[in-house]
Amino acid sequence: MHQLLSINELINPLQIASNNSTIALFGGANYDAVNTTNTASGTIAQAPMYRNASNNATIRFNYLQGTKTEVETVANNAKNTKWKTLSFIGTTATEDNLKNIGGDNAPKILHIATHGFYFAPPKTKPSNFIADDKNTPKDFPLLRSGLVLSGVNNYWGKDTVLENKEDGIVTAQEISNLNLLNTDLVVLSACQTALGDINGSEGVYGLQRAFKMAGVKKLLMSLWEVPDAETAELMQLFYSHVFIGDSYYTAFSKAQLALKAKYKDPTKWAGFVLVGE
Repeated sequence: MHQLLSINELINPLQIASNNSTIALFGGANYDAVNTTNTASGTIAQAPMYRNASNNATIRFNYLQGTKTEVETVANNAKNTKWKTLSFIGTTATEDNLKNIGGDNAPKILHIATHGFYFAPPKTKPSNFIADDKNTPKDFPLLRSGLVLSGVNNYWGKDTVLENKEDGIVTAQEISNLNLLNTDLVVLSACQTALGDINGSEGVYGLQRAFKMAGVKKLLMSLWEVPDAETAELMQLFYSHVFIGDSYYTAFSKAQLALKAKYKDPTKWAGFVLVGE
């Protein structure tokens, strides 16, 4: 049994074949990066470090060592296989680089290991809801969820206005404008990336909806706060099966079962779901 993003996929399945075997990996983002800073200045995560921004506008995003280890291990394990990897780590894990990999250059798999955020819809419309402040919950669902990348701590919760420069805050709305028609799978190794607002028969309005609008066929994403170390382990197991030819669904099932046998606590292995056609 496969989960779909919405019943619309039963009526209009997207059928665009992709022959490329490239994985683009984002991880170990330097959330404190300024301009051309080359070293990660964030604090190493204390266990358990969860990949979740919460809805605190004053939060500073902690460096996630597990995400760096995760993408480096995946890239290393891809050697001597048919898969090619593009790694964006530290100060190169930027919003600019994410937005530049679409179109004809879109990878077959896009893997993003970072903090995610989701703001529940406000019960009442705030008086300043039209204000152009990217950090506060909005009436528009696609502005209330997203991912953060290098440099975000310089702008999150601040009134800084950027001209011709990205701020490291990638909203679902921005993602929906990408061209990822050649991308089979997006892996969102972050917290609560599957959450969003329910919108009739069209599925959940959030990151998953945004990536679907961008053309992605399948998404591997989280339902709740996920621990950094065990998430990295799950992802490494998942790719080890993909690299030997297993389907995404088979590889994911095997990875979860392996962690289930190792950890009794389901929060360490059950937080992710694989959905799509």
